[in-house]
Amino acid sequence: GKSEEVFVKRVAPQLDTHGTLHVLRPGFTATDAKFYLCQFKPANRKNPKLLDIYKKNRLTAIRQLHYSLNNENSIDIVLFVNGLPVATAELKTDLTQSARDAINQYKKDRRPRDPRTREPEALLQFKTRALVHFAVSTDLVFMATRLAGDETYFLPFNIGKPDGVDVFSAGAGNPPAPAGKGYPTYYLWDFVWQPDNWLEILGEFMHLEVKEVDEGGK
Repeated sequence: GKSEEVFVKRVAPQLDTHGTLHVLRPGFTATDAKFYLCQFKPANRKNPKLLDIYKKNRLTAIRQLHYSLNNENSIDIVLFVNGLPVATAELKTDLTQSARDAINQYKKDRRPRDPRTREPEALLQFKTRALVHFAVSTDLVFMATRLAGDETYFLPFNIGKPDGVDVFSAGAGNPPAPAGKGYPTYYLWDFVWQPDNWLEILGEFMHLEVKEVDEGGK
């Protein structure tokens, strides 16, 4: 009669111990039962059942998600796969703000521990909940996999603006969007977050590692 409650209690420590990628990929065993929380796309169509299960994955987005018990902060968009948070995004328009404003928002106001209570914010913990955090404007995209306050390091996640040297050369930023596609960062919405592509990234291409530091913190 409490199967959902018990299941959630089994999933949470798996996330805390092994991380979101591990729970999404091989799943976990509990009380002699194997649980798979995501079906990635089969390599071929030889097993129609797997393809059918793959089509039942639920990729959802929640806007203005209030994630904390310690404050009223909300994140513009949080992406989920079958109920597990995999990405957050702060959105800006370059008419009024920039991607740099979104980056500063993550550094100053999206800390993995609440500054006042020192309680961890579950959604923002490295590896164990959201896997990547995007700072998105109409012109540029940056990403970070680990939030660490002012020490958070964001990498550019842009296509590259052609520099005219040759067909393969590009500089920083993004070219104008094709006709009808709106803003230069359309590719994030149309391609990266397209369900099949997004699941492939999570299933095949994303890897997160913790690098050990010496006693001096270097």
